[in-house]
Amino acid sequence: MSVRLASAGGFSLRAAAARLLGPDGINSAVAWLVLVGALVSIRLLIDAFYPSAFNDPEQASFFAWPALGVLGVLGLVGVYFAHLTGFPAALSMQEPVRRWLAPIAIGLAFGVVYFGLDSWTKFTALTNAHHGVATTQFVGVAPSILIFTGGAIISEVVFRLFPIPILLWLISRVALRKRGAEPTFWVLAILTSLLEPVSQYSFLLGSAAGAGVAVIAAGFGLNMVQASFFRRYGFLSAIAVRVAFYMIWHVAYVH
Repeated sequence: MSVRLASAGGFSLRAAAARLLGPDGINSAVAWLVLVGALVSIRLLIDAFYPSAFNDPEQASFFAWPALGVLGVLGLVGVYFAHLTGFPAALSMQEPVRRWLAPIAIGLAFGVVYFGLDSWTKFTALTNAHHGVATTQFVGVAPSILIFTGGAIISEVVFRLFPIPILLWLISRVALRKRGAEPTFWVLAILTSLLEPVSQYSFLLGSAAGAGVAVIAAGFGLNMVQASFFRRYGFLSAIAVRVAFYMIWHVAYVH
């Protein structure tokens, strides 16, 4: 009797997960849990081999254990609402060029664009001066790869995976009664794509307006590209853009 009950309970749990998320949602949830495992591994590797890698307290705070726990939960919540609002499964080998190679190529291209912008405007020097930072963020190739790969995952949760699907569900599914999903998504994509560059570089508009406008525009473009890949191919494609960008901008280009 106890065995039959356990089997029934296990079957019910699987059935409940299938009803809650469906195949695409389960795919994305598993992909997200793998990324959470990657973040945990990055933190453990840094603690073990590169304990002085974080020279920015704000950067280090995102890798603190409580923060990683919160981010893990927020990502799963985002996956659930992404399933409700029609985002595709995160992991798929369909259209590999558009889903994987294109995001990587575009991310690398944005890294080159940022390199050119910094050569022209010296905006990183202005940013360091504004924040009173005298040293570069670069702490070596290996720890930089670890930190900024993790940073790409974290930024996806903060700027897209958590806020966009929830707000899209509330506005298009609840307030608008299942109407206007795509226009709503693009409005949310525009607003969330402005958050990162404006929060980081709006101070430049007062002292170096040209540099500020150029850098904010580039950051907005990068985030909009990620949002579009998120909607069309899932959050792993969006993360691929950011990882490729960071490998040029934060790893290859020491600034």
